[in-house]
Amino acid sequence: MGGYNNCVEQMKILLRIIGHSLIVLLLTVVTQTGGIIWLVSLLIIRRFKVQRPYLVFPALYLLVWAFTPLIAGAFGRVPLPLWASDVQAIQPQNAFTVLANRHYVKPRLRDEVLAVAKKMNANNEQLVLTYLDANFPFWDGFPLLPHRSHDDGEKLDLAFFYQKQGELSSRAPAFMGYGRCAEPQTGEHDQAQACAKRGYWQYSLLRTLARPFTSSSYDLDAEATQGMVRAFVARPTIRKIFLEPHLKRRWGFAKSGKIRFHGCAAVRHDDHLHIQL
Repeated sequence: MGGYNNCVEQMKILLRIIGHSLIVLLLTVVTQTGGIIWLVSLLIIRRFKVQRPYLVFPALYLLVWAFTPLIAGAFGRVPLPLWASDVQAIQPQNAFTVLANRHYVKPRLRDEVLAVAKKMNANNEQLVLTYLDANFPFWDGFPLLPHRSHDDGEKLDLAFFYQKQGELSSRAPAFMGYGRCAEPQTGEHDQAQACAKRGYWQYSLLRTLARPFTSSSYDLDAEATQGMVRAFVARPTIRKIFLEPHLKRRWGFAKSGKIRFHGCAAVRHDDHLHIQL
């Protein structure tokens, strides 16, 4: 009987280790800092026998999050604005992007984006740029999954502009901003289909995942989005822009060497704009 109880106890310990390891992995992948904060929280709970252990992690996470911008400066990265204002016409798609530390860029990229946002907003005060994923605050080479290249503070995804019931929307239709694709029209090259035929199953994955959660009341504002693309093309510091080939041609950028195809190993870019230094 004692051997059985020992076996059960060992199994419980093993399951706890596996469970905590999975949580650490998930939090690290999603937020960069969350994994280590989870481990520190466990140590605090065990060392001080905290009566309300469920409060330790969120409290510690928010404390570290508040000081992260100061530490990120040592790594050459700064946070993008947390909300739009009269002087900074740019905002995150949602609070998750900010709370998960996915809104950090190098100062040069922030300055470029703010300059474009200011110029567009000066021409039309309803135009406010909405950013999606940028980069984590620390260490070059640390991947911001599921992206392949957002690992050095020099990349940023921006939402297209949309109209909702005839008025300019302040956000993209999908929760994370990805997945509402501007499909190829008749006669246009269908890059998504071409990539799928070559076996790149993930190319349209975001569209598939976002479709059940995307409102049909949103329509792409092609004119405003074209203006955003044109503004970034004109910025000398922006070296690369990723945009789906059919939109590059449709919107009159066929001769622009700055706008490039990102490759079938990535995901499609007719739902957002990728810019980089």
